[in-house]
Amino acid sequence: MNDTDFDIEKRIIRLYGDVDENMANIFLIACNNMKNDNSPITIYINSNGGNAEDGFVIIDIIEQLKTLGIQTNICVLGKAYSVAALILCAGEVKYASKNSSIMFHSASYDFSDASSVLYNTKTLNTLLNSLINENNRVVDILKKYTKLPKKLINKCLHEDLYLTPEQAKKYNVIDDIKTII
Repeated sequence: MNDTDFDIEKRIIRLYGDVDENMANIFLIACNNMKNDNSPITIYINSNGGNAEDGFVIIDIIEQLKTLGIQTNICVLGKAYSVAALILCAGEVKYASKNSSIMFHSASYDFSDASSVLYNTKTLNTLLNSLINENNRVVDILKKYTKLPKKLINKCLHEDLYLTPEQAKKYNVIDDIKTII
């Protein structure tokens, strides 16, 4: 579940909860309503992550805003885990509150939704190739936005990587640590 909403007048979008198709759709609607004004848009994130493809849609929309000359400021309030951390990286100005947490990991697949499904070798191989491709996208996104070497990114993604705001700043994930109010 997510509590994604937006305020067109204040140019604020809040991405709270699971990154899913609904969040991506609301984000698209919000951005379409804000695209005719070049004033910056502030995006607040508090999310455990969610569906990578839906997160990639949000990243693509942020990239489109940049081509329109619209600055995207992204702030973590609480947590930005998994694909929510990748969304954070896509912002032009990125910051986190003092007690926020950011987490990256390699691509994964949740088999719990399909516990009664039998997987044959061909299906498992297709899933594996899909995971490898998704992981390559994660690495490419991190390399693009953080400017870190691919080798270091792959090393960091070997296990879940939890970052404090100070560590996130060191890795170029955020620009600053700010008090929000």
